[in-house]
Amino acid sequence: MPKIKSRQTNNLIRVFPLVALIWMAFAIRLFQLDTQSLWYDEGITWYLSQFSMPELIRWTAADIQPPFYYLIVWLSTHFFGDSEFALRFPSVIFGILAVPLMWRLGRLTMPSSAFLAAWLTVFAPTLIYYSQEARMYTLLVCQSCFASYLVLKIAGANNCPPSPYHFKGMNWSVVAYTIVMASALYTHYFSVFLLIVHAIYLCRRRSGWIILGSIFLCFSPWLPVLFARFGDDPSYWTGSLKLNEIMLDVWISFTVGGKREMIFEADGQWLAAIFGMVFVGCLVRFVQKQNLLYPCKLRVCDSLRVNSNLLFLLAWLIIPIGLILLVAYQAPKFNPRYTMLALPPFILIMAGGLVSFDKLPIKFVILTFITASWLFSLHNWFFVPEFSKDDFKHVAQFIRERSQPNETVLLSSGHFSPVWQYYFGDENWTPLPQMETLDVNQVTNFDIIPEMERALTGKSGAWLVTWQDKVIDPNGVVPFLLDVVGERPNDGGDFWGVGLEHWRFPETMIFPHDYPTDIRTDINFANMVNLRGVKQLKNDVALFWEARQLLEDDYLISLSIVDENNINWTETRQVMRPANYLYPTMRWVVGEVVLGKQSLNWLAGTPPGDYWLEVGWLTSLGQGVDILDEHGSPQRRMALVGPLHVIHPIEGEIVKNSVPIKFDNITLVKSVFEKQTVEAGSKIIWDGVWQIEKEFAFFEKTQFIDLTFTWQDSEGHIFQTDSPHSLYVNYPLGTFFRSRLKSTTPYQAKPGTVTLHANIDTETHAIGHLTLAPTERIFQPPTDFDIALNVNFAHQAMLLGADINPATLELNQTMTITLYWQGIDRFEKDYTVFVHALDDEGYPIINADHAPPRPTSNWLEGEIIADVVYLESPSNLPVGDYPIEVGLYNAADVNFSRLTVVEQNTDYVIVAYVVKLP
Repeated sequence: MPKIKSRQTNNLIRVFPLVALIWMAFAIRLFQLDTQSLWYDEGITWYLSQFSMPELIRWTAADIQPPFYYLIVWLSTHFFGDSEFALRFPSVIFGILAVPLMWRLGRLTMPSSAFLAAWLTVFAPTLIYYSQEARMYTLLVCQSCFASYLVLKIAGANNCPPSPYHFKGMNWSVVAYTIVMASALYTHYFSVFLLIVHAIYLCRRRSGWIILGSIFLCFSPWLPVLFARFGDDPSYWTGSLKLNEIMLDVWISFTVGGKREMIFEADGQWLAAIFGMVFVGCLVRFVQKQNLLYPCKLRVCDSLRVNSNLLFLLAWLIIPIGLILLVAYQAPKFNPRYTMLALPPFILIMAGGLVSFDKLPIKFVILTFITASWLFSLHNWFFVPEFSKDDFKHVAQFIRERSQPNETVLLSSGHFSPVWQYYFGDENWTPLPQMETLDVNQVTNFDIIPEMERALTGKSGAWLVTWQDKVIDPNGVVPFLLDVVGERPNDGGDFWGVGLEHWRFPETMIFPHDYPTDIRTDINFANMVNLRGVKQLKNDVALFWEARQLLEDDYLISLSIVDENNINWTETRQVMRPANYLYPTMRWVVGEVVLGKQSLNWLAGTPPGDYWLEVGWLTSLGQGVDILDEHGSPQRRMALVGPLHVIHPIEGEIVKNSVPIKFDNITLVKSVFEKQTVEAGSKIIWDGVWQIEKEFAFFEKTQFIDLTFTWQDSEGHIFQTDSPHSLYVNYPLGTFFRSRLKSTTPYQAKPGTVTLHANIDTETHAIGHLTLAPTERIFQPPTDFDIALNVNFAHQAMLLGADINPATLELNQTMTITLYWQGIDRFEKDYTVFVHALDDEGYPIINADHAPPRPTSNWLEGEIIADVVYLESPSNLPVGDYPIEVGLYNAADVNFSRLTVVEQNTDYVIVAYVVKLP
């Protein structure tokens, strides 16, 4: 009897640490369990718990997760309710059950590591996080642990080989393993990768095939569903993931918790790197402790024996992760939580290695590092707001407290309606669009207008709740349409992970019948897309595109803003995707009108007036494409759309000169030239920023002041080359406004430094210096041309003649045409030269529009300009004669007006007929 009591006492003493760890795990996992909001995935769990069992199974058959976990929650909610605490409590239970299971696995793999394995399981950040989430991942960890424990028992633990005819523990272990592994497959499809690891061990014996067959038989009713869903998950974009990035995500998740849930990436990377070194050290010590390696000093090991337990753990760790990453690479929907079934072997190897270190200080340092790292992650999870779950709870509460009786709620996008329904109820909200689960192919476009009109008719306001709207409504169609029909009072709240905006509507609300644009266009870019319209949004702009064909490239657009003088009012020409970054042209649908909202990079201080948007369509390499007319003939490469109206000077940061220049009523705070070195006689853009110094009353009668420029060269000669510029100055006191003016540098001035003076009334101040470069200008025309022309364009320029080489075109050949122009009168604007090869019906088939080698505004009277043009023969050009037309047009004019030929009713001249040879 004393021996029996002694044995019982010893058992209690041995089990007491495990019991203490279990209670500790229970306390940690219950801490703040219902404090945070349910997020989307947990909302799905609740949503399914409200179904009948057949409906639940039907729903999961159409989803990416099988039904076993949902059935457990369905059963628990029928007994304990559907509060946040009750929904998450099953995950707590499974998280706690993982502790004794890891204890047993530790005793099987390395008996001395059992307590440490359980201790690491209690405090592992990832396990704590998912123990507090109403999802299936701690259940999956439990199933993974229990099934692997049973495999080790069946196959023979501690290197004890099983009988060649039957398995050890056949009476209960095989049956239990079959049930657990089948339930794992019904919990998560990725459990099949764990089954592959187990099959490697079980299939060494004939009876192993029987066990696997039993599991297959249990899962066979669900196989048709699995095959139907295989590769049919629309909740992610097609493409591929970067394996190095997702492998890092997995490692950070295993070691210090998810980098989006418990730790910032910068912190997680260096902590995970240290964990990597610790893990390698633990693995080496584990191997040595198991007598796998017998190291000799500076010599090759004497012997190597295979330990099935360690190899099993490594296979359990590596094979599932590797196969999951392979699947994710092909179908790029991935989250580190998908690999949690491989977390237990990581913990077991760490525990086995740590207990194998002989020196206590090493153990102490490693355990201190692990403890500190995990406490840091847990502190983030429990106490740092940046790691909170998406806060649907308080958004719903905020709206209920502030919503007026005649207001409604819109959800963008509609797939998060389950979690919204949990917190807000069943009424007075509309999902846009309506969908049960996320479908990235169901992108919101202007077809949503009827649905929005039905939801908002008779309403005085609307609250828009957004979550993952960049996926379903990447271009912001819903808020754009709400801006069209209403106004934002700017009383939305600021919530973690969830967006909220508020609109109020007028008594008469008129929805557009299609895309709401100020300017309707039909500009065809190379038969790829049409620009359907433009709408000004304060200082930004919305463009409406329609794909004419499937687009396989990631096309770009270029935007700039010009005034009537073709002066640019942006810092630089902007190049960007035509729509949102998450909606590249490869995803566009033919015939769909796509909204592209663009922030225009206006120069700060841009004054009131009318401006035009210059739009180009570019390949991913930045090459522009032709704009085609109604006959499909190339015309130009930039579209000019407008006008855009500026009512008040554009606000923004003004970079001032160190010394302002004060006039009587205004101060010039910035004065720069677009270029510092130019040719004599060329036009230069001068950029000035002014500030109003006098009270508004001073300008009531005088709203404009005249500004004139004079130049002074290095020898003191004064030149006045421009007519006065009118500056509108009727602004409030202190207002900054900008003027960008073209001034002509004096061609009579000597090369060197010249000074620009500004004259307002009787005041004159020097406002800048630039350098005139020596200029070689030719005034003697060539004595001979291949083709003599002498065609007068609007008394501004004469096309004297042209040289052509070669005279005939062959397949894929380039022809060089040199045009000889002569200035007649000074150009006020810069014109573009067009050179077109025409087909039999007179439509351009080869387009060589270009700026001449010197801007036309810099042509002097009598000056000769040699303009070299290259015509490339396309491979599909038929044999025949093709006339070449030449002329000049104003690219700054919306209509691209041409200069007419004097005494002829044309705006072009035929310079040659090119022969295409077979």
